[in-house]
Amino acid sequence: MTKIVFCADDFTGASDTLATLARAGLSTRLYLNAPAPSDSTNDLDAIGVATSLRALTVDDSVATIAPLADALARTKCGLYHFKVCSTFDSSPDIGNIAAIADRYAHSVGTRWKAVIGGQPSLRRFCLMGNLFAGAGNGHIYRIDRHPVMSVHPVTPMHEANLCRHLAAQGWPKIGLIDFTIIRKGRVALIDEIRRRLAAGECETLFDVTDGSDLLTIGDAIREIAKTTPTLCVGASSVAQALFPSFSPTAQNGAQAS
Repeated sequence: MTKIVFCADDFTGASDTLATLARAGLSTRLYLNAPAPSDSTNDLDAIGVATSLRALTVDDSVATIAPLADALARTKCGLYHFKVCSTFDSSPDIGNIAAIADRYAHSVGTRWKAVIGGQPSLRRFCLMGNLFAGAGNGHIYRIDRHPVMSVHPVTPMHEANLCRHLAAQGWPKIGLIDFTIIRKGRVALIDEIRRRLAAGECETLFDVTDGSDLLTIGDAIREIAKTTPTLCVGASSVAQALFPSFSPTAQNGAQAS
């Protein structure tokens, strides 16, 4: 039975997520187009699709994601992932994360989008909603001061606060669960998520400062997904959070295709 379905905004990100899931022991398959209804995927733990969404205009990206998301929704999986770059470089006009995720969520029948804000394994950290990234010189910068990402030729990052960054793309009411809540542990985090869902929150950004944050977030989201279809938005840290290990195949290696 399929445990997670992902759609990546570029091929590099798709292959990274594929590898992350395979290392965790999940049998995976990556498509370059939407799986056909005749494709047998029930024996796979994870399936994904690689796209060029991050380079498309908002209208083109929504038109592209719509049939893909409709096809992926046929898996009736509880966990879905929109894989974006760990630097979240995007804009209201190009690679609009919010617009794409909204259409993806519509197809899979959920209103809630869980945004995982960091990937410590790549020196990406989210603290009080602000994104930081390591650079080639060994230093860590707030993303709007990063020597590369702040001057990206297509989608320069001029805003480090991811809530503000995504609000400009169409999520004005995105909430933040900061590290002080996450550090209270799994049960407290689940209670906080449920409280927000009951209050009508549709988008929630999670701080990620280290691997333990990812584990707690992953535990909580897996619990929520048992009763609420969930779309996670973020880098391959989403896969790291949700499937840190998967027995018994994790011990022997899993197939990726």
